[in-house]
Amino acid sequence: MKILLVPASIENTKATLINHVPIDLLKTYINKTLINDLLLSAIDGKINLFAVTETLSYIYNKIAVNDLAIFSVSGTNKFNYIGTIIGKTISTTLGRKLWPYKISKPWNYIYFLTDIKEIEVDKKFLLKKLGYSEKFELPKTSILENKRLDLFTKMYGDVLDYSCHNDNEDYIGDNDELKDFSADDVTRTGKFRIGHGPWAKEVKNNYKRRCAVCGLDDFLVSGHILSHAKNKEIRLNPRNGICLCSNHDKAFEHGYFSLDNNYKIILSPFLNRNLPKGKYLMRHEGKKIYLPTYGKPDLVFISKHRSNFGFK
Repeated sequence: MKILLVPASIENTKATLINHVPIDLLKTYINKTLINDLLLSAIDGKINLFAVTETLSYIYNKIAVNDLAIFSVSGTNKFNYIGTIIGKTISTTLGRKLWPYKISKPWNYIYFLTDIKEIEVDKKFLLKKLGYSEKFELPKTSILENKRLDLFTKMYGDVLDYSCHNDNEDYIGDNDELKDFSADDVTRTGKFRIGHGPWAKEVKNNYKRRCAVCGLDDFLVSGHILSHAKNKEIRLNPRNGICLCSNHDKAFEHGYFSLDNNYKIILSPFLNRNLPKGKYLMRHEGKKIYLPTYGKPDLVFISKHRSNFGFK
């Protein structure tokens, strides 16, 4: 997985990053096959976009579906948004339609995004942690080099989970009755998740940093079984977390699959098994997930997850 660090103007952010672009508009400029691929990957059918000019055309062939883009909006000195790349195209006409600003070169190398999330991370602080010079201002879209990403991951854990750092990697076992796993939000111009970084790192360590479904040891996410936003009292309970690769995390988060009381994978009765995502998930149906020695998923939380998504 690659990560793009993207400086974003206020105008472009409002136009296509925090507001999704209508599908009917996109159909006018891009082919039907790409539209269908985008809709299969888009969360709730919502597609966002950003673009670069031909000056940065060398990035185009290096970026693939499921890579990530992190955006820093002009004047904020923060990284403000993060999204998943679900496709790309080269189109001068679409670029001029979406971003009709007077610039020397059009925004024609276009990337499609989904699952845009608002974050609030100090730009200089994160860039420094990634090994950049203190004078580095992110003047243009940059690919996070593998050596920088690897070093960061070894020191601090996954970039996506990074909000604060805790060097204590001790496991929390199943005897957790006396522990307080609630967590508050800190409100500034947005909300931080207090303690989420250490929690996410702990969950991954419990699973020995591999996906509980497929065993993949990269592109990992510490996913909540029950919603972080709606379940304050168990936010930091490692038994409310499962280490999954990004694809299986999204599928679990949106209820395409759940687990039975034997930790075996069951598919949603509402999942269309003829679609690519249905066929993809069917290969794991009935398999028991990898279970950690410490912090096994709480069956009460699993039962509520099934109930939330209409499993019988």
